[in-house]
Amino acid sequence: MPHIIGLIGSFLVIFAYYRMAMGKTPGESISYYAINLVAATLLGYSLFFNFNLGSFTIEVFWVIISIIGLRRLGAFNKLLTKETSRDTH
Repeated sequence: MPHIIGLIGSFLVIFAYYRMAMGKTPGESISYYAINLVAATLLGYSLFFNFNLGSFTIEVFWVIISIIGLRRLGAFNKLLTKETSRDTH
């Protein structure tokens, strides 16, 4: 199962990068950072079962950079705003 989860993560990284390269998703977008965050998390999870320090290091930084990008774009604020507006209705 960890191999399948890692493959899904790999395909997500490829998918996000391909969409950015084709001009379909801007590199400075919430969706680009979110896909990369999920992908790196899945790949990192798979590495706990077949550890490789070099790959794990890349995934840790990929997660950190994705979170920084999402914070910079205000993604977490937008998510919290949506949750708050749902609670008040």
